[in-house]
Amino acid sequence: MSSCREVCARRASTPPARKDDAPIGCGQTARPEPCHPRRARGTCEERGTPGPARGRPWRGPGSVVPGYNTVAVAPNRGARAVRRGDPRSATSATSAEPDREARLTAQARRRALSAVVALGLLLGAAPASGESEQDSGVQRAFQESAHEFGVPATLLMATSYQLTRWEDHRGEQSRAGGYGPMHLTEVDAAKLRAQNPELRGYADHPALHTLSEAAELVDVAPEAIRNDPEQNIRAGAALLAERSKRLHGGTLPTHLGEWYPAIASLSGSPRLSGARDFADSVYEVLDQGRARTTASGQRIAFAPIPEVRPDRDLSATGLADSEPDTEAECPDTVDCRFLPAAYAPTNPEDPSAGYGNYDTAERPDDVQIDSIVIHDTEVAYQTAISLFQDPAHGSSAHYVIRSSDGEVTQMVPTRDMAWHAGSWDRNMRSIGIEHEGWAAEGGTWYTEAMYRSSAKLVRYLAEEHDIPLDREHVVGHDEVSADTPAKAGTEHYDPGPYWDWEHYMDLVGARAEGNRSQTEAVTISPRFETNQPPVSECPDGACQDLPAQPANFVHLRTEPRDDAPLLSNPAVHPDGAPGTTRIEDWSAKATTGRQYAVAERRGDWLALWFDGKKVGCATPVGRTPNRPRTPTSSKHDATASRPTAWPPRRRASTRRASSPARSHRCPARSRPIRPTSRATTWPRRTTTSSTTATRTRTTTRSSAAPSSTSGSPTTTAGCT
Repeated sequence: MSSCREVCARRASTPPARKDDAPIGCGQTARPEPCHPRRARGTCEERGTPGPARGRPWRGPGSVVPGYNTVAVAPNRGARAVRRGDPRSATSATSAEPDREARLTAQARRRALSAVVALGLLLGAAPASGESEQDSGVQRAFQESAHEFGVPATLLMATSYQLTRWEDHRGEQSRAGGYGPMHLTEVDAAKLRAQNPELRGYADHPALHTLSEAAELVDVAPEAIRNDPEQNIRAGAALLAERSKRLHGGTLPTHLGEWYPAIASLSGSPRLSGARDFADSVYEVLDQGRARTTASGQRIAFAPIPEVRPDRDLSATGLADSEPDTEAECPDTVDCRFLPAAYAPTNPEDPSAGYGNYDTAERPDDVQIDSIVIHDTEVAYQTAISLFQDPAHGSSAHYVIRSSDGEVTQMVPTRDMAWHAGSWDRNMRSIGIEHEGWAAEGGTWYTEAMYRSSAKLVRYLAEEHDIPLDREHVVGHDEVSADTPAKAGTEHYDPGPYWDWEHYMDLVGARAEGNRSQTEAVTISPRFETNQPPVSECPDGACQDLPAQPANFVHLRTEPRDDAPLLSNPAVHPDGAPGTTRIEDWSAKATTGRQYAVAERRGDWLALWFDGKKVGCATPVGRTPNRPRTPTSSKHDATASRPTAWPPRRRASTRRASSPARSHRCPARSRPIRPTSRATTWPRRTTTSSTTATRTRTTTRSSAAPSSTSGSPTTTAGCT
C-alpha cells in the first residue's frame, strides 16, 4: 500500500476533475488534515505536501470529489460574492487559475474522477476535513452509520438533507409524522382514521410507520430514535440498507447509481411519480454537494460527486404508476393531479341559498393575477380535499399540497377565482395554495418535501402569470387584510410563525435585493433556526406558552428597550391594551421578508414606520440593516366573497379597455416610502383609531385576554 506521502504527492499532481474542483491534498486546510486509519505511515504534518495552487488555504465549503464513503470539505478557490437568493449561490465557486483546467477534455475529467473515486473506494470512510471538535457529532454519526451498514456516506447525507436539511427539530414530530434528521415516521393510525374515514386504508401505509421498522433493524427503543439524532441517523442508514437489499436480491449495491430505487422507496409517496421526484432531487444534491450549519450549531458538509448515473428503473419497488394529468396546471417536476372543487348550489332545492365553492372567471383576461397566497389546511390533506368538494363548505383553494411527499392536488383552475383569502379583492387577483399542517400545533414543523414541491409550483405559476417573486407578491394568509373594518382583528393567521419564509423564498428563487430608492429601508430577516421569540396560545381561555421553536417574525415595541410594551393595534385591542405574544395577535409582529422605512437609529435599535407609527425593532450587534430599499407592496381594500343565488352570474370584466395585452404587462408601480426626515420624538404619541389596520391578517380566534403583555425578543432576531 502506498504511503501517505506518496498518495498525497500523486493526488497533488493530478489535474482537478472540474473547473471549480481541486485535488484533495495534504496541506490544503488551515488545520492539519487527519490521516485515514488505514494510512498508518506518519501524520499530515509530517508529509508537507504542497497545498492547492498559489498555496491558498481552505476558506470554506467548495467542491472536491470524495470517495464512496468519504466526506470532504474543499477549498473555495477564488470564490466570488453571489447575492443571497441567487440560485447559483449554493455551488458557485470559480477558479482563480482556470487556464490549465479549461483545457481539460471530457475524457481527462472522467479519468481524474474515476481515479479519485477509486481511491476513496480503497481507503474507505474518512472524516470531513476542517470540522471542529464541538460541531462534528452529527457529521461523524453519518460517517459511522454509513460504515456500519455499508451505505455511501455522501448518499446518506444527501438523503437526509432532502428530508430535513439535517435538522433534528429537538425530537419534535413533523406534520407528516416524521422524527429526526432521517424523518422516520410514526403516525397514529387510529387518530388518522378517526379524523377522516376516507383515510382508513392509507393510515396503515408502510410509509407512515418507518420508525418502528428501523427500530427493529438496529434493536433500539423507538423513544431513542425520536430524540437522539445520532440514533436516528443510524436507524435511517439501517433502513436504507435494508430497502436496498430487498430490491437487489439480498446484496448491497456496488455503485452509487444503483441505490436509486432504495432512495425512491424512502420518499413517503405511494405513487411512482412522487418517488421518482424525490430520488432525482437526492441525486441532484449529490451532484452539487451541500454545506450548512444546523440550528443546534452542527456544521455539516459534503463535496459534490458529479456524473453519477442513477439506475432509474423502479419496477422492483411495486409503486403504482399514473398517467400525467393533462388538466392539472403544474410543472413537470412535481407529482400533480386535478380533482375539481365543488361548483354547485349549497342546497339544490333552494337556489336562493347560494352556491359554492368558487367563482368562474377568465383570468388574466378579465382580472390580472398579481399574487400568490400561502395557507395551511388546519386538517389532513385528504380532509381538506373532501371539504373543498362539499358546496356547503363555502371555501376552496386552487391547490392543496401533501406534507409527507409534496403531492399536489389542483382543485380550481387558475383562470377561476377560488374562495381562499377571506377578501374579495385579494381572491380576484391571487392564486391560493393550501399546505397540509397546523399553524399553532406546538412542536410540529413543515416538511422539506412540501417546501420543495410548493416552491416549484410557485416558480411555475409566477412564470405563467408574470408574478414577481418577492415577499410583496408571495404572501401568507396572515398578511391579507380583512374585507371590512368590522372584521379586522378576527382573521386567520396561517401559515403562522413556524413557516420558514427565508428558506422557502430561497427555494422559490426570489431575488434577495429590493428595488433601489433614496429612502432607507430594512428587510426583516432573523435567522430562522435560532430565532425563537415567545409564542402563546389560548384555545379555551387558559393561556399557555408554546414550546420554544424557530419562528419567522420579530416583535416590535413601543420604545427602544427590551422591557417596553409590545406594539398595540386598535383592530385587535380596542381597549388600547399592549400587544401580546399570542399566536393570533399580529399587532407587534414583523414577518420575515417584509420591508419597512427607517425613521430613526438608536444604538442597537431601529425605529421603523409601522402602521403609521414609530416602533422599535432590535438589531443584533454587528449587523447592519440593508439600505436602501423600497417595498413593492400594494395595499388594497378587501371585500369578501358572498353566496349569491344559483346559477351565479358571470362577473363582468374589470379590465380597462386600454389595458395592455398579457404579453406586455408590467408589475404595478409601488408608492414611495414615507420620508423619514420629519422632526418627531420617539416614541410618538398616537390616538386610538377605529380604522382598519394596514397590517394584513386573517383569523377566527378570539383576540381578548392577553397571556402576557411583553416578552424580550431573542438576540438573534432583528431587522437586517
